[in-house]
This record gives sequence, C-alpha cells and structure tokens, in this order.
Amino acid sequence: MQVVRCRQLARVVFSNNITSTFCRTRTRYRDSWLGDQKRDIFVESPTMEATALSIQERLKAKQAEVAALEKELLDSTKKERKDKKADKSGYLLKTPKGTRDYGPKQMAIRKSVFKKIEAVFTNHGAVNIDTPTFELKEILTGKYGEDAKLIYDLADQAGELCSLRYDLTVPFARYVAMTSLSKIKRYQIAKVYRRDKPRMTKGRYREFYQCDFDIAGDYDPMIADTEVLRIVYEIISGLDLGEFVIKVNHRKILDGIFELCGVPKKLFRGACACVDKLDKLPWEDVRKEMVEEKGLKPEAADKVGEYVLLKGGDDLLEKLKANEKFIKNKSARLGIQDMELLFTYIKMFNIADRISFDLSLARGLDYYTGLIYECVLTDDMALLDDVPFLDDLPETPAAAADAPAAAATADAPAAAATATAPEASSEGAAATPESAVADKKDGAAEESGEAAAAVAAVPVEGVPVGEAAAAVAAVPVEGVPVGVGSIAGGGRYDELVGMYSGRKVPCVGVSIGIERVFSILEAREYRKLKEAKAKGEQYVIKKRETEVYVASAEKNMAGHRIGLCTMLWDAGVKTEVSYNKNPKMLNQMQYCEAEGIPLAIIIGSRELANDEVSLRVVATREQVAVKKGDIVAAIREQLAKL
Repeated sequence: MQVVRCRQLARVVFSNNITSTFCRTRTRYRDSWLGDQKRDIFVESPTMEATALSIQERLKAKQAEVAALEKELLDSTKKERKDKKADKSGYLLKTPKGTRDYGPKQMAIRKSVFKKIEAVFTNHGAVNIDTPTFELKEILTGKYGEDAKLIYDLADQAGELCSLRYDLTVPFARYVAMTSLSKIKRYQIAKVYRRDKPRMTKGRYREFYQCDFDIAGDYDPMIADTEVLRIVYEIISGLDLGEFVIKVNHRKILDGIFELCGVPKKLFRGACACVDKLDKLPWEDVRKEMVEEKGLKPEAADKVGEYVLLKGGDDLLEKLKANEKFIKNKSARLGIQDMELLFTYIKMFNIADRISFDLSLARGLDYYTGLIYECVLTDDMALLDDVPFLDDLPETPAAAADAPAAAATADAPAAAATATAPEASSEGAAATPESAVADKKDGAAEESGEAAAAVAAVPVEGVPVGEAAAAVAAVPVEGVPVGVGSIAGGGRYDELVGMYSGRKVPCVGVSIGIERVFSILEAREYRKLKEAKAKGEQYVIKKRETEVYVASAEKNMAGHRIGLCTMLWDAGVKTEVSYNKNPKMLNQMQYCEAEGIPLAIIIGSRELANDEVSLRVVATREQVAVKKGDIVAAIREQLAKL
C-alpha cells in the first residue's frame, strides 16, 4: 500500500511541475486549467523542445526517487516477514488463496477415496480419458451462465486466447465433437479451476479435483439417467459419509413454471440462477434478487415461489399432474413425462428411498436441458465443527513421543515417524482470513458474525503462534458448525456437443464434489485422533502401504538387510529398511508402530546360521522362525490373516 501511495505522490508532484512549466510557455490561454475545463493553446513557445527535455530529466529523477523508496519499503517488508516467521530468504511462505498443500496423512485418505470411486466407475463399464488443463477461451465461453465470471483467463499465447478449465463436462463435450464419437461411457478424475470465494473448511477451493462420469449417446429416455443416480448412490454409500438424499428436478419443468408465471423467456436463465440459491438463502432474499436484479415483476416472482418451494416424491408428481393449467404447458408436460419414467426406474435400480423431487433445485449452468440432480448429506457428518486440518496436529501422545527418537538417529527411512509440521490450508484450501468469511449471497450466512471473528482470533492446537495467518484462518471454530453443501451434482445436457460439431449427441453425467468428501473424512479422522488422545491411546493414520520392515538387532548387518529387502522387492512385497548401517532395534520397532507397518523381518547371526529369518507381527509382537526360501509365502499368509 505504501509503494502505491509513493507512486501516486510522485505522479502528482511531476504532474504539477508539467502544469507549471506549460503555463509559463503559453502566451495566451482560455478558460481554466482547473476542474473539468479545457484549455486551448494558441501560441507554442520556441523553448518547448528544451522544456520537454527538462521534463524528461526530471522524470528520470523522480523515477529514481520512487525506485529508492520501493527498495526501502521492500527491505522493510522483508524484515517484517522475517518477524512473522518467514524463512531466511524473506519470502512469506504460503500457498495462493484458495489452494492448499496435502501432507502424507491427507494424501493417504485421498488416494483411498479415489480408488473407491474409480472402482464404481469401472464396475459400470466406463473408460478413462484425460483432457488439457486449459482450453481455448471460446470453447468455455457462454456455457456457465452467471458463473462465467469465475473462469481463469490466461495471457495471450502465440495468438491463442486460453482459459483454465472450469469443469470437466465442457472439455468432454469438445472431445466428443472432435473425435466424432456417437457413444461413449467415460470417467475422468482431474483438477479444475474457479475464481470462487474460497471456504476451505467447507471444501470449497479455487483449485480442486472433480470426479466425473458421463454417458454420451442416443438411448431410450431416463435409463442412462437413472444409472447415473445409481452410481451416485453407490459412491456415497461406499464412502460411508452418513445419511444422504439425492434431490432431482427437470429443467423443462422449471421452464414451464417460469412460462406459466409470466416470466419473459429472456429472463429464464437469470430466474433459474436465483432459484438455485434457495438451498442457501431464504425465499424472501431470492425473491428480492429476482425483482431488483433480474427484472422480474413482483407478481411473477410470487407465482414462481408458489411452485419452487414444493418438494416430495410420487405425491408431488401426482399433484403436478392434477394441476390442469400446469400440465397443459408443453414444456412442463414433457418434464413430467420424464419424471414419471424416472420414478419407475429408480424402483428397479433400488434407490427410490434416497430420491427427493425438489422443485427448488435448478443447477445454474446453462447447458442443462433435462433431468438435474444433487446429492446432499442430511446428518451430523455434514457438520465440520472443531476440525483442524489433519497435518496440523501430532497424531497421538505415543506417536509424537516416538518420532523425535527415530528422527534423531536417522532410523526412519525417509522421514520422522510422525510429521507435525503444519500444512498450510478445497470446491473446493492455504487460506487467508477472508477465505473463512464468505458473503451472504454465497451461502455463508452461518459463517459470518461469530464464526468469522473467532476464526481469525483463536489459535489452533498444534499450530505454532505466528505461523502464516492462512493456517489459522482455515480452521473452523469449536462450537460453530460448518456444513459442506452438496457433494455431487449433474444432469442431462443434450445440446452441448452440438454447439461444437453441429450434430446432436445426447449426454448425461454427474460430478462428485470430492473436496467436500475429503473435508468430511478428514473431520472423521481428526475426531478419532482426538478421542485416542483423550484416552491416552495411539491411533495411526496409515500414510504408506509398506507391508514389511526389515530390521536387525546386531551390528554389521546392513548388507544382509539390504539383500533381503531387494529379494522382497523383486517378489512384489512392499518393503522398507533403515538407511543407517547399525540402527538401534528399539527405534526400528517404534518406527513400525508409528507408521502402521504390520510385519517386521528380523535377522541376526543366529538366523543367518540357520538360513532363516524371524517374522514378527508388530501389533502383537508374536514372531515365528521362517526359512528364507519360504519368507514370501509366509508374508502373504500372515497379511491375509490381519
């Protein structure tokens, strides 16, 4: 801020000098130089060229002064950053707003979730594709309605205007159009980018993963749509996130409602975007936005409210069918016909108990043309109160106590047993204080006020005081619950491919809000850590997949340990070994316990003499002697029992 003010001051001073000089060189002027009045120069001074050179010299002098001031301020800023526990280079170490790092514990959770989701996708016959992180800007333009302002535009690259992808759906439609495909069932797991207002604790980021499943092709109505709903059901159930409901609606029904209520067609999408906020705002606020910002007449908005606040199941479907005025509308009638088929198929797919017909569901994206849906958690698992990010905390008293010993003797193969360094903190995390405070329109009414103030002021256990404000601001305040919103959403988009190729390829798909899922699972693991800590027990979040650790209690065994480790690697056994030549046995076993490694192989002079090893179960400390040639089979057998 000081640098900017210095630059402004320099410009003002220099501008005044120019004004004074030119005033002296004019022999005649009219009107006033002040305010908004214009001056006309009638006679140009013969000394004008000399004056210009003088001005240039003074400009250089002023620029030098500004540069000196900037250097002074930069030095001051570097010193201030050091005082804020920046590193010796003078940089304030943090990730950009709306992004975060992921430590080993977090990555272990993420990898497990991705594996489960991918298994569901492949079980339904999907193939995997990938698309570029950025697309031509014209490909993305006009597809996202009001959310188009959230697209990240890139600088001109050799004549191409590009933008970071906002989602995976539009790039998929472009892919289908380019490859001339008429049918494909695909999934894609990749990062997308949005200039959104981050809310880290709710899993809303500017850089985040999406897990998409889409079916492209011309099929009989609603069968593919219902399978997509079944996929959502399998994923959310398999991740054990708690109770949930899948809300469904139809774009044609919404269009019919707007038409019946006297909303001009040109205002349909704007009205739709307003209705989409009903899960965050009360109807009064939505109605006000419709009238004051979107241009709907008050009576039209009131009529819309009579419909969009309705929800139910078969009963709502029957109620709408009984409404003669409603069913006579062509768009509404087509939507009802699709919904009748849907309610027939959801019973066949055995997901009827999870479906809610909700007329307030609108999905703000412009490309949807038919069925739309969202999955929302309905129980306390959706509330993330008192939950720091996992890597901000030591695991348990036992693990934290063991870690320094292992690290001090360099017995841990790659790192200390439990990393306690804070991870700076999605939609999506390091957050700045404003990350935790979103405006009311973005659905953060529950977070403004006491939560916003408390988040910035309350230190978090395990995060050193003075660390980057991001690490503190991203943590919810104890007692202030934070919901995560919808965790999956999608719909039918039959015209998107045609925008690029001129041929119609109907599509339907869903995107899993994976960052919000991670927020919930992180909260669960943190609560387990907290409960274990209260009981004085050890709880380990398994960060690595190591199955066996090769250890020795005697000196000069490094060659034998490495040879055995190499043999196990060749056999496909996930194995670790200490990098020290003569590690202490206690430190090796503590490392296994802290990292959750289930088995240890112990070798010594006695084992070598008998051509055998000792196979130990780390948790129970039971061990048996196994011939060296049988060790791989013995490991497989023991792992199967655990």
